[in-house]
Amino acid sequence: MGAALPGGARLRRRARLTAVAALGASTYFLVSDLGRPLRFHHMLRVAKPTSPMSVGTWILAGYSPGIGLAAVGELLPARWRVTRLVRRLSRPASLTSAVLAPPLAGYTAILLAQTAVPAWNTAPPYLPFVFTGSAAASSGGLAMVLVPPEEAGPARTFAAVGAAAELVASRMMEHRIGMVAEAYTTGRAHTLRRWSEYLT
Repeated sequence: MGAALPGGARLRRRARLTAVAALGASTYFLVSDLGRPLRFHHMLRVAKPTSPMSVGTWILAGYSPGIGLAAVGELLPARWRVTRLVRRLSRPASLTSAVLAPPLAGYTAILLAQTAVPAWNTAPPYLPFVFTGSAAASSGGLAMVLVPPEEAGPARTFAAVGAAAELVASRMMEHRIGMVAEAYTTGRAHTLRRWSEYLT
């Protein structure tokens, strides 16, 4: 959203293109998790609100056209007549994708929470916020790398808000899930988590 502000053309372009690259990777991993690629097609035949995999598939299917159109609008040469139409349509399309981006970033947390691992299945109220905050911090950080510092203001804000959300949600989860929090506060997992927090 911030990248669409006046003066943010380079940030907008690079954010949209990296989003499409990330989308390609996400789609690949989702299809791989299904075991057989054809199952992805089957997931789209029915919407099952009680299935995190089904909901995630539909979120991905809803997010993809908007960000794809927005990215195409960035790649088409300005002199082409069709470019003006695509760019005009890409604004509402990218807004649709912006609305679906947080659920897309957070639904994998719900998938994890459906497993038998106690440290995950006791944390559904917190994991989506940890995942979404982490995604915002990461995407903001990547955008800061891809544009000059003077153009990276919205990316810096996005990364800072995402980092704060991730750290706060992570701390709340650690203190509220009871004795299973030991999985997060001891051993190698604890060490890696602390280092990730310091780096964030």
